[in-house]
Amino acid sequence: MRKALAVLLILVAVGLDCTIMPRIAIFSASARLTLCVIVAISALTGPVNGVICGFLAGILLDMLFPPVRGFYAIIFVSIGYLSGWLYERSMQEGVVAFGFFAAGMHVAMEVIGLVLYAVIGFKIGNVLIFLLRYVLPSAVLSGLVGMVVFLFLRWILSTLFMRRGRNVGF
Repeated sequence: MRKALAVLLILVAVGLDCTIMPRIAIFSASARLTLCVIVAISALTGPVNGVICGFLAGILLDMLFPPVRGFYAIIFVSIGYLSGWLYERSMQEGVVAFGFFAAGMHVAMEVIGLVLYAVIGFKIGNVLIFLLRYVLPSAVLSGLVGMVVFLFLRWILSTLFMRRGRNVGF
């Protein structure tokens, strides 16, 4: 049941990321709902679940947007592991802190993507302008959406799957 919920959340997030979220762009910046779901899952359940969910979301995005097969899978697996690992070692509670954390993970995702684009051989323009004009506003929006996703996922895990003496997680 928990794994089915994780798969459903990722499918919905990828679907919304590809259809509705680009239409809700503010100054050509939009939140990455898929990233927020992966970061929330890995923060609440650990880095291994973050890697699994990141791989699933990455493969789905690779099927939809193919610059190179495995491109998004590498990015989201890295973010799933990194966010779970950092969240376990740095902070455990706090919705506002998670918003800043999700914004930081958005910046990390874009930097990993830029490095992969450079390795593949794509031309990259001015990185500083890209970071200031697109990445930072998108990171702020992802942080705000991430707080809502974190609260929702924490509520689902605590109410639907709480059992005596067991950890909450997937």
